[in-house]
Amino acid sequence: IPSHGAVDAEFFCIGDRELLAICGVRSGAGPYNPHSYAEIYEWDGDRFYPIQDLATFAARQWRHFKIDDRHFMAVAGGAPNSTIYVWDKYRFAPFQEIPSSQGYEWCFFGLGERRLLGLVDKDEGVSLYLWTGAHFEIFQKIEGAGGTALVSFNVRGTTFLALARAQAPPMIYRWNTSRFIQYQALDQAGAHRHRVQPGHAHQ
Repeated sequence: IPSHGAVDAEFFCIGDRELLAICGVRSGAGPYNPHSYAEIYEWDGDRFYPIQDLATFAARQWRHFKIDDRHFMAVAGGAPNSTIYVWDKYRFAPFQEIPSSQGYEWCFFGLGERRLLGLVDKDEGVSLYLWTGAHFEIFQKIEGAGGTALVSFNVRGTTFLALARAQAPPMIYRWNTSRFIQYQALDQAGAHRHRVQPGHAHQ
């Protein structure tokens, strides 16, 4: 599949359509150009073929998520914004710009009745956005540079966030009924990804 500096892929379905999104952090062979594109492909039963491409800047991750019957795709990228797109029945259309400097990863999760979308920015920390029913608005800022990945999980009814940091130990945050607070630093530096295996987190 043609691409430029591909760093992430996201497979998802919209109805009976099977889609694959690829994003690249840069183009060229040096000096590199952070202006690139993200391509969306559809499976036709035999192979993936391109259906849409979107201009990006230093894009590092695609994240598909669904709210009610609406499908969203968010791309984490460089300054000045990372972008959220919404499916309009024919294509992904721009929906909302989220300020970023070095956006690395998105994390979408539920918290009771709330729907939260977190953006990890390596320069600016973590920004958690709350879905209002019409758009996303800032809910909480978690300060601190170096973040590269974020995952949410539940242990016996309590929601936690795990933040991987490139040059510091990963940090666990715990929900305290109104916001996430620091809970535990793990004894591991230089983490870039977290993964919660099914069955390993207690509900």
